[in-house]
Amino acid sequence: MKSLVSHMREVLTASSILTVDDTMAGWQGRVGPHGGGKALPSSYFIRSKPTPHGAQIRNMACRETHIIFSLEIMERADDMAQKTYNKEFGNASAAQVVRLLENANCVGKGKMVVEDSAFGSVRTAIELAQRGSYFVGPVKNASKFYPKKKLQEERLGKGQWTQYKAEVGGKAMLALGYKRDQVETYIATTSSSVAVMDARNVDRAGKKMPYPEILQTYYSNHSAVDIFNHLLSSLNCDGFKTHSGTLRVFMTLVGVCLVNAYNCYRCDVELLKEDAEYESMRAFADPVIKKLLTNTIGAAPQPAAARARAAAGAAPAAAAVPARALAAGDRLRVFSRCEIVPYPRDQGKGLCEQCGRRTRFYCTDCSSTRPRSGRVIWLCGLETKGRRQCVRDHIVSRLKQGR
Repeated sequence: MKSLVSHMREVLTASSILTVDDTMAGWQGRVGPHGGGKALPSSYFIRSKPTPHGAQIRNMACRETHIIFSLEIMERADDMAQKTYNKEFGNASAAQVVRLLENANCVGKGKMVVEDSAFGSVRTAIELAQRGSYFVGPVKNASKFYPKKKLQEERLGKGQWTQYKAEVGGKAMLALGYKRDQVETYIATTSSSVAVMDARNVDRAGKKMPYPEILQTYYSNHSAVDIFNHLLSSLNCDGFKTHSGTLRVFMTLVGVCLVNAYNCYRCDVELLKEDAEYESMRAFADPVIKKLLTNTIGAAPQPAAARARAAAGAAPAAAAVPARALAAGDRLRVFSRCEIVPYPRDQGKGLCEQCGRRTRFYCTDCSSTRPRSGRVIWLCGLETKGRRQCVRDHIVSRLKQGR
């Protein structure tokens, strides 16, 4: 994990606006020190997430490119309390934002940090201001030293706002209350918020309404991590079945690297004004994954058989999948388009194409659209009593065929 963050810091450079948010690695298995060696050390529940249960990853992304360049996995409460700055600040969220900023090598560079209510507080704004950064975000629960009650008691009409100014440690702070259905509260490291006209803020007649500049800054820049998470979900990492919590988080981190690579590719295509060869995240990921599985990406050494053929002067053959890459068995499923699902119970079973045993599971991608009217690729399920690797063998055969 440390080497990944260090590598991100060396090769990636962020724009002037940064976004902090969460990424979830779904997990329904055992949790905690008493769950055994394969248990996930800690698990969190966030109701608003598409995958509410699992490992929580706090990350910082570039607003312009949607590339994540700093991240931290949430651990147990006792372990998180021992992290840097927690005791000094007395605010775990503020401490985490500062750690993410330091890991990204962005301290003292005048970056604008946009965050959601999980991080919004007076303490976070002060600490970032002292480190040469700016802050914009909503304030909900962490309202210590913040005039939240006073702002909510203001008699405001819909679309109106009020603000209070303060100076803390020589840094200007602004507390803003904006009335929608209820009064929303925000904090920013600035001295004023002027009214702007935004096409997205209109009344029922379609007329543009004035809008605080702080809210325009927040809503224009807060979704970088959400866009990243949408691309990550296309890899279906949450569909990866395993009993190991550590492996589950590792697969999500692999997905993070793939999405970062895809975002870098899109930036290069845009800068060079070239036609994109890959139109989607999945189309970009498939060839990269196949090269990773066959150990033929970048400067990686070739498999032993390929080196022997090259030494003998023989024509290169299709790269073989090394045994060490196949030891994961059905773990390869998430990185292929093969999806193994159970056949309807009332429509019978078939014989596995690999071992010949009767099974009610089949591959939806390799089978016909309507199984009863065409060919069905029957396979043993992912969890077999005899530890058979029929799914793995099927996927390997697809990789060898270049499918």
